[in-house]
Order: sequence, then structure tokens, then C-alpha cells
Amino acid sequence: GSIIMDLAVIGDRCIVGAGSLVTEGSIFPSGVLILGRPGKVIRSLTEKELQFLPQSANNYRTYSSWYES
Repeated sequence: GSIIMDLAVIGDRCIVGAGSLVTEGSIFPSGVLILGRPGKVIRSLTEKELQFLPQSANNYRTYSSWYES
């Protein structure tokens, strides 16, 4: 349910929280948690969160396959 508008740049290995609005032209560095309306950097991700990102991405791929027609 997040919205990322045109020309926004989100660095590698970031998490954009549910319901966040990343406004047009926003720029975010790598490895941060982005939350809010408008989206803001809340904090850097922990090493544990960064290590979990590949597994989280795989989970989303699996979930999306449940809804493909």
C-alpha cells in the first residue's frame, strides 16, 4: 500500500513501510527505513534486518505466485 511517486530515488537495501508516501523527486540513501506521509528516513537498518532482506524478497515472490492467473 505504499506510493512511490515519479523521479523518487530509493537506495539499495531499503525498506519502505506500508502506507508510506514517497514524494516526487525524493532521494534516500541505501540501507534505511523509510516511513510516513511524506516518507522520511527513520533510521538505518540493523545488520539483522539487512541480512533478512533477500529472504523477505523471496517470500514476496512466493506470495505473488499464489495470485497469478
